[in-house]
Amino acid sequence: MRAKYVIATISAALLSSTALAADLPVFDPPPVAYSAPAFDWSGFYVGVHAGGAWGRQRDNQSELFPAGPNPGGNPGQNPGTGPVPNPGPNPVPNPGPNPGPGPIPNPGTGTGTGTGTGTGSGSGSGSTATTATTGPTGPTTGTSTPPPTGSADAFNLDGFIGGVHVGRNWQSGPVVYGIEGDFDFSRIKGGTDFRYADGTAGRLSLKSDWQGSIRARLGYAHDTWLFYATGGVAFGHAKLEAANAEMSASDSNTHVGWTVGGGIEKAFTPTMIGRLEVRYTDFGKKTYDLGAFGSSIKSEWNQTAVTVGLSYRF
Repeated sequence: MRAKYVIATISAALLSSTALAADLPVFDPPPVAYSAPAFDWSGFYVGVHAGGAWGRQRDNQSELFPAGPNPGGNPGQNPGTGPVPNPGPNPVPNPGPNPGPGPIPNPGTGTGTGTGTGTGSGSGSGSTATTATTGPTGPTTGTSTPPPTGSADAFNLDGFIGGVHVGRNWQSGPVVYGIEGDFDFSRIKGGTDFRYADGTAGRLSLKSDWQGSIRARLGYAHDTWLFYATGGVAFGHAKLEAANAEMSASDSNTHVGWTVGGGIEKAFTPTMIGRLEVRYTDFGKKTYDLGAFGSSIKSEWNQTAVTVGLSYRF
């Protein structure tokens, strides 16, 4: 009897606990906010770019035409050197003694008684006169070595540049590093006139038709923005030409130098990336043979290029 009572009591307690639990409010865990993953810059990419460049060419052409005598002289200058001879005093001949008018009759005078006579004489003489004349005095010395009227040792360059680029990025946290190469078609050109003391004259000009580089890149990524620096080896092909009305000469070379710069990239989509880049390049010296205009002209040029581009990331 007592056992039945205990079992009934426990059953009633369990039933009431279940009812109370059913009446308690249920709390769901707070939702986790969705966070889009940061942009990943890793991977291969290819693209195109275009812009403009400007710079300066330097050479040593004037050293191959040192100042020296000018056989033809210049207008208004006295060719040759040395004193200008002065003819000195110029004696004027005198026809000789002047015989004078001859005896001069003198009627004389007398007093007293009788007849008086008188005589008179006259004489004339001439002196030898010498008149000296002095010719104009000319310059004591003349010069025939005028300075050159203009050299072509430096002149400005500018023009269009555009081409393709390909690269590979790796990313570690916000740090992005990689390697990139580019090849550009260019229309960079410039020139200036020259005239040297020996009469050599004309116009010297340089034109670059293609360029390229292989560079390392290091940058900082902030989501879809990338700020980077870049630098490496640069190549550039150029033609140096000299010409005047009678003849012309040209020679071509491939220069090897260095380049450094930086840029900003923006990822518009996971695969399309825009860029703005600025780079300074020094293409180093090469020797050109322009014959009569200089058989060993050492020429170099540098430039600053600003380009915009679009890349596709795989």
